[in-house]
Amino acid sequence: MRLSRPVLLIGAAVTALGVAVPMSASAASAPAPATTLYFHSANGSYAADVVASPNTPGTAPQGATLSAAGPQYPEGSYASATTYGLGLRGTATLPLFSIPVTGSVSTACFDVWASPDGSGNVLGTATLAFSLVRPGLTAVALPPLEAPIDDAFVAHIVGQVDVPAGTELPAGSTLQVAGAYSDDPTEFYYDSPDKASRVTFNCAAVAPSESPSPAPTSTGSPAPAPAPGPGAVSFTNYTPPPSMGQSAGEPSLGVNPKTNAAIMQAGFDTMRVTFDEASPANATWALSEGQTTAQLVSLDPIGYVDRVTGRAFDSQLVGACSLTEYSDDDGRTWTPSQGCGLPAGADHQTLGGGPFGAGVTGATYSRAVYYCSQSAATAFCALSRDGGVTFGEGTPIYTIADCGGLHGHVRVAPDGTAYVPNKSCGGKVGIAVQQDANNLTPWVLRTIPDSSHKAPGSDPSVDVDKAGRMYVGYRDGNGQPRVATSPDRGITWTPSTRISDLVPGGIRNMQFSEVVAGDAGRAAFAFVGTPTAGDDQNISTFTGAWHMYVAMTYDSGQTWTVADATPTDPVQRGSICTGGTTCGADRNLLDFNDITLDNKGRVLVGYADGCTGACVSNPAQNNRAALATIARQSSGKTLLAAFDGEFAPAPDVVTTTTYTGATSARSGTPLTVSAAVTPADAAGQVRYTLAGQTVTAPVGSSATLPAAPGTLTVSYLGSKGFAPSGTSAAVTTYDVRLQPSPSSATPVSGATTPVTVTAYRTDTNAVDSTWTGTATLTASDTHASGLSCAAAVAGVASCGSVVLGDLGGQLLTAASDGGYLSGTAPVTVQPTELRFVNPPTTAKRGAATTYTTAPVAGVSGALLDGYSSVQALSTNGKADSVPAPQSCSGSTCTLTVTFGKGGGSRTITVQDTSTPSRSASTSTKIQG
Repeated sequence: MRLSRPVLLIGAAVTALGVAVPMSASAASAPAPATTLYFHSANGSYAADVVASPNTPGTAPQGATLSAAGPQYPEGSYASATTYGLGLRGTATLPLFSIPVTGSVSTACFDVWASPDGSGNVLGTATLAFSLVRPGLTAVALPPLEAPIDDAFVAHIVGQVDVPAGTELPAGSTLQVAGAYSDDPTEFYYDSPDKASRVTFNCAAVAPSESPSPAPTSTGSPAPAPAPGPGAVSFTNYTPPPSMGQSAGEPSLGVNPKTNAAIMQAGFDTMRVTFDEASPANATWALSEGQTTAQLVSLDPIGYVDRVTGRAFDSQLVGACSLTEYSDDDGRTWTPSQGCGLPAGADHQTLGGGPFGAGVTGATYSRAVYYCSQSAATAFCALSRDGGVTFGEGTPIYTIADCGGLHGHVRVAPDGTAYVPNKSCGGKVGIAVQQDANNLTPWVLRTIPDSSHKAPGSDPSVDVDKAGRMYVGYRDGNGQPRVATSPDRGITWTPSTRISDLVPGGIRNMQFSEVVAGDAGRAAFAFVGTPTAGDDQNISTFTGAWHMYVAMTYDSGQTWTVADATPTDPVQRGSICTGGTTCGADRNLLDFNDITLDNKGRVLVGYADGCTGACVSNPAQNNRAALATIARQSSGKTLLAAFDGEFAPAPDVVTTTTYTGATSARSGTPLTVSAAVTPADAAGQVRYTLAGQTVTAPVGSSATLPAAPGTLTVSYLGSKGFAPSGTSAAVTTYDVRLQPSPSSATPVSGATTPVTVTAYRTDTNAVDSTWTGTATLTASDTHASGLSCAAAVAGVASCGSVVLGDLGGQLLTAASDGGYLSGTAPVTVQPTELRFVNPPTTAKRGAATTYTTAPVAGVSGALLDGYSSVQALSTNGKADSVPAPQSCSGSTCTLTVTFGKGGGSRTITVQDTSTPSRSASTSTKIQG
């Protein structure tokens, strides 16, 4: 549906090549686990390496440090260093930083700003390499990190570097950070709020650093606010019958307030959707026909519905103008329009409107209508004074020297001010503002001070509430959702709120910002987001599942709450390409979605659903559809205060979410997880996330996760959205080792022997807890003997017993209460045997011969299990006399045998029939 986008390539300024001084951190001690350290310059003296431009490398002085103190530079200035390559892989020559590391380091999480400095090859990415340099040992090369560079050739590099398990880090070891290519020097920024760089050891992946606004100075990332009003906001999704809306990339949506009918434009299909008052509501879809625009090929579709008059527009781009029609009866009949104002651009047109501003002349209709579009160099907006029948001259709103080519949808505020957003104006999100009611004077360009943009990406979105506060939702430099507000048409701004912080599991990539505002202080920000990090443009490697999220505010943006409008049905699987005709099959959703209000302030989001049918439950069945879908608010406060009392609490409100699974596990053993929730909506699900692994299970059932140390996050998901409920639990994994105590002892089968069971934490290899006690060892039986608990292992209520068995196989086995801990250890077992002591080798026929039996020499009889007498004695002679045992003392028995007729040899066998049974045999030659 979209023509290829104009691309402007601006080369980086070539900077003078200075001598890069390796940066050290000799003043920093070995990092404490999970402590965030910021990169600083030397001795608190910043004058030597402060530069005004982020593209001019500074010289890093000797003695640069790391500390837990935050950045101290003023806004807009940076300290920086340049590296000229890694040299041989693993040697890390000319490092940017050399960080002392000793002891046990498993991970290093980086959140840094860097870029190719322009003197080498600008490849579109900035890459940092890492190497552990160890005195007397071979250097260990670690995986590199990279990120795409933005319009200013700066990259925000965020990621986790894993240290191989068991890596020895003796005193003097360093983690060296360097550029990855010797022919592409890398500049590294640090010590400024705008470009703060930091590292965290023994960490989970660290969230990107904030980029605060100059005024005010707070960072503007609030904690999640409680759900507003009587209940949480939730949404119900509606799709059309197969006869319409099947190719709905970049849909438009509006509502006629007079009839409450929703008008959805999806390609050439203009659909009328009406809802009844059931809960949930039932939808009726009808297809409008008769438009002349439906008979032609379109380069771009767009629709617009006036929120007061209900006039609906259908516009199809056909070059430098559009075929446009309007309807005043919900699409049943249509009237042609002039289509656009000239001059106009040949791409990305948008229609919008609202009240006229003060001083308008020549108006013959009650409401203004704007048509905006852009060409390769200039964007234009034209005003209609007659309700969209004709348009005046197109007025430039910005040029390519000010902003990137594409812009978002035009919106008109209650005071008549018109706004058009752009994602990249000098590296910031920009808003073109027109206060001239006649659209004759140039538009004013304003930017959000603390904003950034990750390219490529979709357009930002803007709307204005009835008090005149502007809300702008956008994709930031990390690809994550943010929203900023302005009370005075963009002259001053609140700090941008990072919406990803308010979503369970976080949002690491987002597209398609859509904003709508209502009464004073009320607005909604919808976007398609995924918790999966990485390059969301790469169709080969990106595997994230995307959902539709809607953030709501009722206090002018001070707090926001977020609902997942599609909790059980991904909007897309895999990448969402926004690169125009350079894309492949992953451009099925095209460029944007839309958002609006109905006549009671309910939020309606129109979007194209790219994952339908079997794709919903099976990622292998990814169909990359584009099905027209409306997510309609079904509970919670709306954006019009007059209707607050009409909406009951969301049916999926949860009062408690209690984690009930194990908090410890043996390493490598699946961890069983479950949660107790108190939902009114029993159809909800519970999501568990641990160490990057996520599993979702219905309420009331358990699930399993690969056991890993970390924080287990448990979130309740109602069938209609996230409920404001969740919890977390620390998970520790153990290896269990069992050994005799003392370890030098040799256990004897049947003897009561001291044993020790030790639990070692796998994350630190430190002893966590031990069991000590005694157990009776046997050669053939498996049985349990009670052991006393010296200390309880974290998360296990009781130690339970240790199972000792099958010692003939040289193995002891330990298992604790609940099965969360188990372990094995090889043990050399000395078996006990019944034997004859110095048996006679010859005997006379008819004479009494004495035999003595005893256990293994050197073992006290008191240590034997169950051995007190010989219970049976036999020979292979027919006339031999074999009486009962005559005497036993402890474990030694004396027996007398009288041999009868027959010569040769006799085999004499004695047996103890107690448990376990033992036997012994000897041979005697008969004489006479």
